[in-house]
Amino acid sequence: MNKQEIKKELIGRYKYIYENASFILVPYMYQQTKEERERLNRELKKLGYRDLINNKLLISLKALPKSLLLDLESFLLSDIPFKESNLYKTLEIQKKNLDYLKKVKLGLNLVKDYNADLPNIMWLKLNSWKLFTLVRKFINEQSGDLKNKENKLVALDEYFRIDRYSNDGKIWTSGYSINFKDLKHLSSLNESVSLEDRHPRRELSDIGLKKGNFIKYLADIENHYKDNLSLLKEEEKQAIYLTNHDELPWNLELVCNNDININLTRPEHTNPCGKTFYVNEEEIFVDSKNSLFRYYQLCPHCGYIVNIPNNMLPYKIRKKIEERCSKDSNLFRKMYLYSELFSLDKSVSSIIRKLIKENK
Repeated sequence: MNKQEIKKELIGRYKYIYENASFILVPYMYQQTKEERERLNRELKKLGYRDLINNKLLISLKALPKSLLLDLESFLLSDIPFKESNLYKTLEIQKKNLDYLKKVKLGLNLVKDYNADLPNIMWLKLNSWKLFTLVRKFINEQSGDLKNKENKLVALDEYFRIDRYSNDGKIWTSGYSINFKDLKHLSSLNESVSLEDRHPRRELSDIGLKKGNFIKYLADIENHYKDNLSLLKEEEKQAIYLTNHDELPWNLELVCNNDININLTRPEHTNPCGKTFYVNEEEIFVDSKNSLFRYYQLCPHCGYIVNIPNNMLPYKIRKKIEERCSKDSNLFRKMYLYSELFSLDKSVSSIIRKLIKENK
């Protein structure tokens, strides 16, 4: 595989796991025993948590079968195209199996009912990060060719880097473990993840997936962009993120200008400033009387009402905006008045500054 083929495979594999992680993991959920609950309480107490589990038996995740872990490792790191992998073929068959689907539904309901009211530290998230972590642990415990194992862990970090992407302009360079460069992004040190030890714990012959071009390419630092230590550009990570989340890109920009084609009379005293600003979904409001020019945001620099073209907003985003704005029938009127007040305030402030300067 060449560079573009490897990147395409990496993105395809990540998206598939992101979409199917819960489906893969939920059949292995079970209710813990009283002994397990007490052991967890002791561990939480040692860590300084006051909220202990006293009245319920949590739903926990069983150890995944070795065969599934081997399939997952192969899916993520082998040279085989992911749609030809055993994991993909098996999972697509299971999606059509009514008995299996019933187990998935029951498992998801079980997790929701038992764990929904727990503190976040105890919440078991059946997501892509959890699945990548289980595969990492599986690889970490392997022996045999330790250099190959190290390369597999480095290659797997690329999935963690994609999973870390946040739609806010922060550039994450860490894989599974937080590095010093990314410490500034953490709200607390509790978010940091420690490295696992890498001592072999299984039979010498048990090395899992052997060497391959996919692993070799991902593990080679020369193939990574220096700004984010990743095989993918930030724009590529953003595209992956936006396909999985109903959000606008953090860096979507508009220019504050006067579009004469828009049939809207702005408040008196307001004029466009020509500056650029970021579109913020939470600040968008709706003109319910206009279907063609429906969405607006106040320019944060001057308060001018700027139209956001309908085609700039995906359908699901428009739907969320419509639902939010429908809760206040006077919202458009309020924003209209605020636009005028914003402009008047800036005008008064400008006059005061001018008078102060003249009297110095």
